[in-house]
Amino acid sequence: MEPSTDRPNLKYRRIVVKISGEALAGEDRFGINPETVKRIAREIAE
Repeated sequence: MEPSTDRPNLKYRRIVVKISGEALAGEDRFGINPETVKRIAREIAE
């Protein structure tokens, strides 16, 4: 992955986001719900 030249003044290039398994399960009782993961990813990208 090459550094982006679009935003050269960013303080950090990467961050770590800790998300619980319970949050990733969404409405399901266990496992990872793909729709929930997509929603969380969109929210982070904003």
